[in-house]
Amino acid sequence: MAWLVLVVSGFFEAVWAPALGMSDTFRRRRPTLVFALALPASLAGLAFAMTSLPTGTPSAGEGNT
Repeated sequence: MAWLVLVVSGFFEAVWAPALGMSDTFRRRRPTLVFALALPASLAGLAFAMTSLPTGTPSAGEGNT
């Protein structure tokens, strides 16, 4: 279950990062809304996955270097 949540969390990270760039300093509503919803979903999924997976695995899976 943690692996599935980690993969979905990675998807949300791939969504919020471009949405942040497209938000034009939070002036455009739709990309700002996508960013505001996808970021907490990504972080919550990562936090959940880290409760049962070794710490290095979720961090590497999210692409953090």
